Amino acid sequence: YNPLPASIDLQLKAGYANTDSIARIEKTLLTSNLVKEVVYQKSLIDQVNSNISKITLVILSFSLILLVISIILIANTIKLSIYAKRFLIRSMQLVGATENFIRLPFIRKSIIHGVIAAVIADLLLIGTLYLAQQRIPEITALQDIQQFALFFVGVLLLGVILSALSTWFSVNKFLRMKVDNLYSR
Repeated sequence: YNPLPASIDLQLKAGYANTDSIARIEKTLLTSNLVKEVVYQKSLIDQVNSNISKITLVILSFSLILLVISIILIANTIKLSIYAKRFLIRSMQLVGATENFIRLPFIRKSIIHGVIAAVIADLLLIGTLYLAQQRIPEITALQDIQQFALFFVGVLLLGVILSALSTWFSVNKFLRMKVDNLYSR
């Protein structure tokens, strides 16, 4: 006779580490005659889930703020670049170039710059993930290649679309600007 009953430690996957799932697992385990009790810290699980929700909200808010700042910076940089070429745009208009003929080279160049910037950003993200993986080996469990590929493609598309739209609006502004306004600013 052993006065100490056998105990089994159960480790759950992250998707099941919430109060509802653990309660269902506990209920299933207790239906067996071999299981006398299931012990876990309910308050700790609730607190961890609450903290993860708060941290996620803070990180999401911070990311949105940084996204807005980066969009503003990119748009202003493109505006300054187009502003420097406002007299070239006016000269092209004076010799009879159509708006699309003037606009397309600027947009092509901005798309190329957007692709280059997105590739650099993706390479920096890959480097950061590699360094994080070297420092924290447990992070390999969080890697999903399909999600990362989708994220990298999203960065590429966002870079191209953002630069092309900013260029489109900036060039249109100077295409419609009157000659007197070209010298003021």
